[in-house]
Amino acid sequence: MIDARDPISGRCKDIEDVVKENNKKIIFVLNKTDLVPNSSEWVKYFKNDNQTCIEMQAKMSDSKEVEESLEKLMTLLFKYAKKFEEKKSKE
Repeated sequence: MIDARDPISGRCKDIEDVVKENNKKIIFVLNKTDLVPNSSEWVKYFKNDNQTCIEMQAKMSDSKEVEESLEKLMTLLFKYAKKFEEKKSKE
């Protein structure tokens, strides 16, 4: 999870390198997107860098917003788990 107000400094390149070396995926959760006017530009930035990124707001006013954000995250996690299992069964 990285802060949308300064996403670059919230990243840990050493951890990212280890994850990539082990052929794993990174899902960036861009938090506090409601506090910055250009959060969609950061999502584009990560996507252009072949990274997966989803947005979450700091203050979600209702449970529907929370559900939608969590659903996006869970969908990605299930997708990657399925790909991992498919890859593992082929070995």
